[in-house]
Amino acid sequence: MWKRRKAGVICSRLRGVEKKGQASSSVIGKTCVRLRVWTFMLDSPKVWMNDDGGLSSKPGKRFQQREADMDTEGLTVLFDGGCPLCGREIAHYRTLASRVPIRWLDATGDEADLRGLGVRRADAIAEFHVFDGTGRLHKGADGFVALWLALPYYRRLAQVCQGLRLLPLMRWAYTRFARWHFRRRCETGVCGP
Repeated sequence: MWKRRKAGVICSRLRGVEKKGQASSSVIGKTCVRLRVWTFMLDSPKVWMNDDGGLSSKPGKRFQQREADMDTEGLTVLFDGGCPLCGREIAHYRTLASRVPIRWLDATGDEADLRGLGVRRADAIAEFHVFDGTGRLHKGADGFVALWLALPYYRRLAQVCQGLRLLPLMRWAYTRFARWHFRRRCETGVCGP
């Protein structure tokens, strides 16, 4: 609650700066809105994105359905075990107690597991893959959000990313990183056919 009051004080001070002509009103207005959204997220125990796109303290129907699907079955995560960064990240995720069972598959390991899922090794190395309990495939940044929703601590991050509609930006950044990473891995001859 104190964070909301502090955001209100900051916004009122910014409005004073605006009246003196030291800053534009559109910039100050956007800053105040962002402050209030972030303080709402920090103060509320859970933040959800409604079906209409707004923020609320109660989940929308689509999220409840996704939550129900996720609770019934586990996740299957495909990752590049030959990448030191990816390996450290997955090792960290494995230490956390997840809400659902998670099957971790190294894309550089047994190819029979990958074939069973209908994924080629090069595709699994090129991009992070997560299969949810219904068999739906989440790739790249969407895969991270699907995984984060099952993990403690990261669940809140996934909700913030969804609530602030950061997924398009995350997809863009992850696509750039994944292309660079895949080119670098292929130079070492790991990609294969």
